[in-house]
Amino acid sequence: MSTMKEPEGIQTFDDVLLNYGEFGSYQKIIYVLYCCPYIFSSLQLMGWKFVGAQLPHRCLLPGENKDSVVYNSSDGENICFIKDDNNSTSNEYVYNTRKIGDSIAKEWNLVCEDKEIIARIGSGPMMGYLFGGIIFGTLSDKIGRKATFIFSWGIYLCALSPCFSHLKTHRRNRQSWDGDSLFYYGKRTLAGMVVWFFECTGLLCTVAISYNFHDNWRLLQGIFASPLILFLAYYFCTPESPRWLVSRGRSKEVEVTIHRILKSNGFNEPEENIIDILSRQTSEESGSHNYTFLDLYKTPNLRIKSLILNWLWMVLASFYYVMLLDQSDLSSNPYLGFFITVAAQVPCYIYLINTIDNPVVGRRLSLIGLLILAGVCLISHPFLPSQSPASYWFKFSMSLLGRLSATSSFTILCLFSSEQFPTVLRDIGFSFNLTVSRIGSILAPYAVMLGPFSHMIFGVGSLISAFLVSFLMETQSIQLPNSIEESEKIKPVLPWKLVRVQKVKADLSIN
Repeated sequence: MSTMKEPEGIQTFDDVLLNYGEFGSYQKIIYVLYCCPYIFSSLQLMGWKFVGAQLPHRCLLPGENKDSVVYNSSDGENICFIKDDNNSTSNEYVYNTRKIGDSIAKEWNLVCEDKEIIARIGSGPMMGYLFGGIIFGTLSDKIGRKATFIFSWGIYLCALSPCFSHLKTHRRNRQSWDGDSLFYYGKRTLAGMVVWFFECTGLLCTVAISYNFHDNWRLLQGIFASPLILFLAYYFCTPESPRWLVSRGRSKEVEVTIHRILKSNGFNEPEENIIDILSRQTSEESGSHNYTFLDLYKTPNLRIKSLILNWLWMVLASFYYVMLLDQSDLSSNPYLGFFITVAAQVPCYIYLINTIDNPVVGRRLSLIGLLILAGVCLISHPFLPSQSPASYWFKFSMSLLGRLSATSSFTILCLFSSEQFPTVLRDIGFSFNLTVSRIGSILAPYAVMLGPFSHMIFGVGSLISAFLVSFLMETQSIQLPNSIEESEKIKPVLPWKLVRVQKVKADLSIN
C-alpha cells in the first residue's frame, strides 16, 4: 500500500481526489447507492400515469345495474351526458376496464367535470418538489445531507390513502443527498449522465409492474411505495458529505470518510493536511453564502442569461413530463406507448455521453440543433396524415423523433445551464433554475388535457428556446469565470458569427 505524500499544487479537495483516487472502488459503491433512489422515485412519480389513469367511460343509464353492465365500445367513449330532454348528467358511470383494470378515477368517479382533479393530484409531486426543494435544501444545511435524505424518504409512503385528498397531500418527495461530493469534478459530467440510466430503469420497471398488477390500484401504489423503506438503511451504510462535516467542525468523521477513499485506492491513512485543505476550501467558499438568487439579475449579462435559462427550464421540464404522461400519439395501448418512449431514451443517453464534450459541435450547437428538430417534428405532427401504413409509420417516427430530441435537450440543459454562471453563483443559479422548472412541471398534467394542441404549443416553445440558446455562451473547453466581474466580460458569440470567425481562421491558417 502506498504512503501518501502531498504533491505540489494540491489546493482543494478536488485536487486530493484527483491525486488519491478520483473515482475509486469506494466512490463507485457510494455512487451506485446514490443512484438507486432514482429508480424508486421514478416508480412513485410516473406510476401515477397508471394509478390515476382515465378509463373510457359513459354515464350509467336509468334502470341499469352498475355491477352487471358491461362496457361496450359501441356505446361511445367518455360520454358525460344522458341524451334526454334535459341533457342531464349522472353521478354513476360505466367503465371500460379491458386495458387498465382499476384506477382512482374509476373508484372515485373523477371523470367529466371532475377529471381536472386528476391533473391536480398529478401536479402534487411537483408542488412538493417546488416547496420541498426550498425546505429540504435549508434543512440539509442544518442537520446534514444524510439525515435530510433519510427524513425525506421516511415521509414518502402513501399506499393506503383512503381518499384523493390524502393521496394528493402525500404525493411528494425526492432525495436531497449531496451524493457527488466524493467525486473529482472531472468525473461529474459522466456521473450526472449515468443517473439518467437509473431513472430509465425505474421507468421501465414502472410499466412492467403496472401491466402485471393493473386490476387493483391500491396494490399497485403499495408496490411502488414499499421499496422506499429499504432506504432507511442508508443511514448506516452511506457517508455524510465531507464538505458539510468540515463546515460543522466534525473533522474526525471527515477523516473516516477520507480514509475509506484512500484505503480503497491503495493509500495509507490520510495526513491532517487533507483536513486542513478541506477546511480552508470550505472557509473560502462560505463567502458565496452571502449571495442570493437576486444576484442573478443585478448585472446586465447575468440578467439576460438567467431569464433565458428560466424560460428553458420551464419549457423543457414541462415537456419532459408531458412526454411521459401522454403517449396517445404513439400507441392506443398505454403500456406499449410508455415502454417505447422510455426504451428509446437509452440510445439517446449513450449518444450524448460520447458527444456532449465533442469540441467540434459543443454544447450550445447541440442544444440548438435538438431544439429545432423537436420543434419541427412537434408542430408538423398534428397535420400529418395517417391513413395508409406508410403515412402512419412516418407520423409515428416524427412523434418519436420529436420526443427524443426534447429529452436529449433537457439532458444537455442540466449540464449546460450550470456552466453559464460564475463559480460564486453556480450552485445558486442551478438550484434556482431547478426550482423555476417546477412551475412548468406543475402545469404538465394540465397540458396533457389539451390533447394534440400540446404538440403545437411545445413545438413553438422549442423553436423559441432554440433562438434564445444562441444568446448563451459556449462552455465547451473554456475556463469558466469565478466572479461576477469575470462573467460580465464574457460575451456570447452568436452561432452565425461563429461560423464566419472559424472560416476566417481557416483561411488565415492556409495562407
